[in-house]
Amino acid sequence: MFSRLMPREGRFFDLFNAHARRSSRAAARSCNSSTNFEAAAVHAERIDTAEHTADKITHETIALLHKTFITPLTAIRSTSSSPTWTTSWI
Repeated sequence: MFSRLMPREGRFFDLFNAHARRSSRAAARSCNSSTNFEAAAVHAERIDTAEHTADKITHETIALLHKTFITPLTAIRSTSSSPTWTTSWI
């Protein structure tokens, strides 16, 4: 049953991995900037670039999520004032 909630779009995992790589690079550069004060401005620029790239990946992931994810709960229209909820996998 849990597999029905997993995304069917394989790009999600590619995007998650790309985001993890960017975050890891930014963390490593952050550590370098704390030990090499002479190049702090260069490290700050690289961290900023990595952050912006990771933000783009996040936005792409959310846009893909909105296009592909279908909630397992669906509202059934009724004549009453409040909808009745049911699960779509039953």
